[in-house]
Amino acid sequence: KRVQPPEPSYQQKLADRYAHKGPTWRSDIWRRLNGEFADTAQDDYFFGEVNGNIVGGLWTTTPRDTRDVATLGHVFTDTAHRQKGVCDFLMQAMTQAFRDEGGQAMYLATGNPVARRIYEKYGFRLYNPPRSECDGVFQWVVSNEPHFEERYFAPAAPLRVREVVWGDLPRFEALYNCPHPWLLKDEGLNVYRDVGYESQFLSVMRAVEEQRSACLVLENARRVVVGVARLTKSDGRWSAHVATLELFVHPFYFADAAPLLQEVLDRCDALRVEVVHAYAANSDDVKSDLLLRAGFHPAAHLLRQFKVGDEMHDLLIFSRRR
Repeated sequence: KRVQPPEPSYQQKLADRYAHKGPTWRSDIWRRLNGEFADTAQDDYFFGEVNGNIVGGLWTTTPRDTRDVATLGHVFTDTAHRQKGVCDFLMQAMTQAFRDEGGQAMYLATGNPVARRIYEKYGFRLYNPPRSECDGVFQWVVSNEPHFEERYFAPAAPLRVREVVWGDLPRFEALYNCPHPWLLKDEGLNVYRDVGYESQFLSVMRAVEEQRSACLVLENARRVVVGVARLTKSDGRWSAHVATLELFVHPFYFADAAPLLQEVLDRCDALRVEVVHAYAANSDDVKSDLLLRAGFHPAAHLLRQFKVGDEMHDLLIFSRRR
């Protein structure tokens, strides 16, 4: 069966099947099943039943307005029904539906070697450099075109800056997981060159909903998210008027990042922020230049602060007063 929330008759049954997930994902699943994000995200739950019992399932989410990219997750098969082709059956149904409805690329993250073999059978290929033998981000390009990213992120005017929405999860995955020259993608969420981006989106949206953060995206004429800027307040009592700026932009749009930066910095008043800090790896020259042009000043150069592969890298800290 295929269910698109809200679907009251299956909401509790499906939620029960994901009771083993961590609290953050459980909350997200329940809210999706309740249809809370249905205005911007199309969530699909594919599952199989035997004698009225759900024995296997998976979930995909796509932006409701474009349906071009998707996130796949929450794949499971009951222990008693493994080795019977349940996951194969569901993957066939899901991939065919995604293809028929105009989907172009799908992303998933896994650390399960058995699951990896199933995904590879259906065309998923390791996308980010693996952190272990089986751990990493996988991408499935429906058309099998070898340079999908070049077409997907190709410049398309006009550009606009807007608020982040729940339907942006797959778009964030496509952007943050793509090959990129910057070592540091998001310091606050510990996203560096070979770190996948999926559950981090839930942290971003939670902070926005709690009004601790402002998150804006830069999108092109095809509604592809090509840049993200986020301003997040510090939690400490003595740093209540300090915020951190995170910035990530696709290389094709480096020259277009200034309006995105300016609009997110304009949110300082609403967040009651006086001082903004931002970070860049020592080698991320373009990011450093963007920050300097936006009025930031070098504040510190910390040696050997984070590791990518086998190498330690320096961290640059920038500061700007409102």
